[in-house]
Amino acid sequence: MNKRQLAVLERVFTDEINRSKYPTYIKSKVAQQLCEDGYLEEVSVTLPGAIPVVIKGYQLTHAGRYAYCDSCRDVEERK
Repeated sequence: MNKRQLAVLERVFTDEINRSKYPTYIKSKVAQQLCEDGYLEEVSVTLPGAIPVVIKGYQLTHAGRYAYCDSCRDVEERK
């Protein structure tokens, strides 16, 4: 996995930790490729109200979480 792909996975992972209700909005070809590879999945959340708001973005799959966490372990071993 290259640095761009890991950066996208890190962003989605961080967003899930900080605010787990909403998917991460990313408009990039890398995110789309990760979705096709099974590391991310497209999700939409509708916020209720007088005018419903739909938030579309990405969430990590279990494979994406494992791939990101595994890359962090490699960094710790190199230190």
